[in-house]
Amino acid sequence: MAQTPDIHAPAAPLASQFLERLARIVGETDVRTDPADCWPYGYDNSRRQALPQAVAFASAHEEVRDLVRLCNEFLVPLVARGLGSSTTGSSVPVTGGLVLALERMNRILHVDSANRALSCETGATNAAVQAAAGTAGFFWAPDPTSAAYSTVGGNLACGDPLTDPGASLIALDAEVVLTSSQGQRKLRLDEFFIDYYQTALEPGELLTEIHVPPATRHAWAHIKFTPRSVEDFATVGVAVTLRAKDGTCDDVRLALNSVASTIVRAKQAEEVLCGKPLTDPAIREMGEIAATEVDPTDDNRGSADYKRDLVKVLVPRAVQEAMQRIV
Repeated sequence: MAQTPDIHAPAAPLASQFLERLARIVGETDVRTDPADCWPYGYDNSRRQALPQAVAFASAHEEVRDLVRLCNEFLVPLVARGLGSSTTGSSVPVTGGLVLALERMNRILHVDSANRALSCETGATNAAVQAAAGTAGFFWAPDPTSAAYSTVGGNLACGDPLTDPGASLIALDAEVVLTSSQGQRKLRLDEFFIDYYQTALEPGELLTEIHVPPATRHAWAHIKFTPRSVEDFATVGVAVTLRAKDGTCDDVRLALNSVASTIVRAKQAEEVLCGKPLTDPAIREMGEIAATEVDPTDDNRGSADYKRDLVKVLVPRAVQEAMQRIV
């Protein structure tokens, strides 16, 4: 039987002065106030629904900053939205207010194939990033089943520990740009994920840009084990990048998804391999240590013990696959 959507009553009307200034920031054609136009921006895949009082489409960092300041001044609730594919209700405006639609901030800003670097705005879809990376001969791990309508920024901002892109991006030393009325700050992605569906975003901050810097570790692998198809969420996901010289690991980054309340950077496991010859015993030890850094739970994809055993197997397998790409 289908669930009844959780529909919330609309809030009181917004002040005319607020709406006038809103239109000046993004332009009259990029503001929606008619309930029929606002309704599609009041729900996500959680089946919750609430009617926003207005929707604004930003296309630049300065507009995002000014909209945050305006909402703060008038005490208007502000909800940022990618494309609404989340199942958590995180983009549902349950108290009314303004929905800030970031779908037009979808530009691929920079692709540097020589340095394996890519920058994009937060509203770029995983499919668009996949296509841009593909033109340079690289692969981008999209969110399962929703690559065409899941934005990169929305995917990361939800803090979902099951998704693939976060692990790949941590292994690639990615940074996020967080924008507020006070300006911008950058944060490494492994510091951005805090806990289950929790991130380092402060009140009034929005994720507006993702940077993947020039690669310093050119050997890489991303392995996911799934109970069904490759499009499913991983039982365990492993992403690794490494650099080696004369058979010795100079530097390594290891990230795992679907194994804890947040995506894990396995720093202790990295230390096991860094500076040591890439021998089978060292690689196996890395997997053993990585299994002690995760905290999986029992679910329909497997027991916690089963997932730890998978980490012990998949981490060495990922390192061995990455070693085949050492140049």
